[in-house]
Formats: sequence, C-alpha cells, structure tokens
Amino acid sequence: MGASAAVLTAATTTEGSVVHRAALIVTTTVAITLTIQAMAFMRTDIYFPIQDLTGCRTLYADAVAHARHQAARAAAWLRRRPAPAPGLEPLAALPAREARIVRVYTVVLIAGTVLCLTAAAEVTIPFDLHLLTAATGHLFAPDASVAVRALDGGAVLAVLLIPQALWARAWWRRHGHHLTRRRSAPQP
Repeated sequence: MGASAAVLTAATTTEGSVVHRAALIVTTTVAITLTIQAMAFMRTDIYFPIQDLTGCRTLYADAVAHARHQAARAAAWLRRRPAPAPGLEPLAALPAREARIVRVYTVVLIAGTVLCLTAAAEVTIPFDLHLLTAATGHLFAPDASVAVRALDGGAVLAVLLIPQALWARAWWRRHGHHLTRRRSAPQP
C-alpha cells in the first residue's frame, strides 16, 4: 500500500518538489526490495513457489550439499588425492528427476551468489564506505553551527550500521558455534 501511495504521489506532485523527490525515493526503495525478493538462489519469496512447483522438499539444502560435495571433489583433484567416496554423493538418495532439478538449481545458486558477491565488492561496499566516511565527517564537524549536518551524519550511520550489527548478531547466533568448535578442537 505504501508503494502504491508513493507512485501516486510521484505522479501527481510537481516534478522537483520535496514531496515528489521523497515519493521517488520510496518508489525506488520498494522496487529494489522487490528485485531482492526475486533472487531465486536465496530463500526469498520467489524461492518457495519454485520449490513447491518442482516438488523438491529441500531444494536449497540439497543444492548446498551438492555444491559442497563438488567443491570437495575439485579440491581433491587439484591436490591429486582420491576423490570422496561415491557413496557420499548427496544426490544419490534422490529420485532422478529431483536430482536433475537440484543440479540445475545448484548452478543457479552458485552463479547468483557469485554475482551478488561481485556486486557487493564492486558497488555496495565502496558506496557504503563513502557514505560512512562522509557521515562520520558530518557527525564530528568542528563547526557547532552545523547541527543539522551532524544529525544527518548520525542518521546515516544509524541506517547503515544498525542493520549490519543485527545481521552480524543473527549470523553469529546461527554459525558462531562452528567457528568456536573448530578453534577449540584438538589439532592432530
């Protein structure tokens, strides 16, 4: 509903006005959010209908297991060691049709992940670093008369850092035990 209101506001307000620009920002933000939801290689809104339509109960998990198995085989081949035992193939227990679907989805998963990581490295991270630098400069401006710039800098820092901190906390709660277990495991 908010997106519809933003589009209608942008269409009915004077071009260049503050309200028009704000409506365009909201519309663009919603459009970006929708494109993120269309990334089928992640468990987003579009992934679940694909999973249902293909009949694969654990499409993502099977694709990740298959990708890890293939990576282990490639690493063994590069080190000139024996490949993992054929019985360890994660798709062996799946019906042939489902295994084919998982193989195709594995390619989509890997390609999408590589593209997203490339975009993050080339666009998102440099842009965020620029914003952080500018916001920090505004926040700690030596001139006390620029309180608005300091508030702007603080708001930008909050918008950039709070979601990252929440993501890092959630990631650590889900995956941190893997890292601490590896570190505390006795070395052979």
